[in-house]
Amino acid sequence: MASVYTDQPHPPSATRLASVESFRVVAMLIVVCIHANFLARLHVEGGDYGFVIDFPLYLLWWLTVPYFFLVAGYFYGQKVQGGQQPLPVLGSSCVSLLWLYLIWSAIYAVIPRHWVKAFSGGRIWQILSSDTWPAGALEQIKLIVLPWPPYYHMWFLPALMVGLTTVAIATLWRLEKRTMPLLVALYVFVIGAEVLQPRTGVEFNPIRAVSLAMFFTLLGWWVSYRRPVSARLAVSLIIGGSALAVAEGIVLKTALDLPAIRIAFYPYAGAALLVLGLFLLLLSKPTWGQHTILPALARYTLGVYVGHILIEHTLAPIHDQLPHLPIVWYVPYVITVYGLSLLLTWVLMQIPWLRALVVRDKSSPAGGFERVWLWARFRWSHARYRQS
Repeated sequence: MASVYTDQPHPPSATRLASVESFRVVAMLIVVCIHANFLARLHVEGGDYGFVIDFPLYLLWWLTVPYFFLVAGYFYGQKVQGGQQPLPVLGSSCVSLLWLYLIWSAIYAVIPRHWVKAFSGGRIWQILSSDTWPAGALEQIKLIVLPWPPYYHMWFLPALMVGLTTVAIATLWRLEKRTMPLLVALYVFVIGAEVLQPRTGVEFNPIRAVSLAMFFTLLGWWVSYRRPVSARLAVSLIIGGSALAVAEGIVLKTALDLPAIRIAFYPYAGAALLVLGLFLLLLSKPTWGQHTILPALARYTLGVYVGHILIEHTLAPIHDQLPHLPIVWYVPYVITVYGLSLLLTWVLMQIPWLRALVVRDKSSPAGGFERVWLWARFRWSHARYRQS
């Protein structure tokens, strides 16, 4: 390995890049569009064009969560190469993510859609469930005590913990030069998880989710050990990946005659190359976006991700009217959801004891993990010295 581990924390070998941070905001906006059913409406509006409209919309998802996994794996590798210990970096990240997951799962367990109407109407029990009491309440208690399967978008957090654990193991075992066979094996496993468990809807597939997290986080970690590539090569990957994904989609639709839901969720090899090429392009152009507001907004991305569904629950009466309005009304709705999520994140960040709900930093409950680790290492070394 290129770095030498030390007992003192060091800053990462590379700071956050304006281009990478800027696209995090774009990816988050796409996530909001997906959860606001904007893309679903585009599918409906483009019905006359069928696959020509549908498939590019399918590929948009690959520029969102997989991109977040790539970034997480890349900067984990950068931190370790900068001298930080692999396990404290993993522990600090995972404790913060676990805290976010448990707290926000509890929040979403007791606050349903139309919660404003339920409060204003005095029907407090509807906050617990839209089902009959007490069966619905018992279900909510289960979600609080054991929040699995994850609520809607919250699957990203435990999946990211698994992905970071994977790269930590790869770091400790020094597998930088053996990563490609692991990536191939993981991709084959992802395909198997999708093929062997045919989906009938958008139900949560934990095997697929965790496998994708492991694949893209490990891919980002692998990139952190490679030399930078040229923008021309990155663009070639984007074009080639897009072409391959389209070819895969055509085969799935025409030769295999799969239903639309299976085509939408198929793990395209071309899509993986597409998002990898995009990430490499952003790394080759680190100053892109630095003179815009995007890098400043990027620091709120995690808070926006966990909190934007709460904003959508709050605006549920408006959202319910959107299918009956011209599609252009989705644009201000998405901007409003994103803007209010930013505001919610900013407000929570100003309150010290609530800051950990929306951000991962030293002020979170995991902030002292690395210091505790270093203290334990010191005590253990001191004990061994005294024994000798």
